[in-house]
Amino acid sequence: MLNANCIDPWTFSQDKQTAVWQFVLNDLDPRVMEDGIFANSQNIVQAAFLGGINALGQHFIDVHLTATLQLVCQRCLKTMNFALDNTVKTLIFTDETQANQADCTVEDADVLVVVGNSICVAEWVEDQLLTALPFSPMHAQCDTAVVLDNQTVNPFSVLKGLHK
Repeated sequence: MLNANCIDPWTFSQDKQTAVWQFVLNDLDPRVMEDGIFANSQNIVQAAFLGGINALGQHFIDVHLTATLQLVCQRCLKTMNFALDNTVKTLIFTDETQANQADCTVEDADVLVVVGNSICVAEWVEDQLLTALPFSPMHAQCDTAVVLDNQTVNPFSVLKGLHK
């Protein structure tokens, strides 16, 4: 796990603080790299945090992630570029009762989170990064044939023998 800064979410939002951190994918928690979706573990993700209090007096922290990532196309298994530009608006609460009550009245938040006095920035970025990625990244157009041992294999050729 990356030793990144932890912030006090209440002070951060109360003081309307901003901060920017950069993370190399390879330095994040190993679960980020587990599924093999990333083609380049050295890609850098920039995370901009903005704290504040909305018109209803609710504390929030917005997280804006930006990066150009090399992902593995799930169709052709070649590298593809993915432009990540994602903002998540998060309202923070001290307990679930407050969060549940706010759930019915809040329209401008993507996420409601119950937090204590400290949030690890790296863990928050890891979670936001994983949820911002496409479920199955694919080129808009790509060749579906896969090359194995210098031979082109049609993935549907096995079905040819099943047809009577």
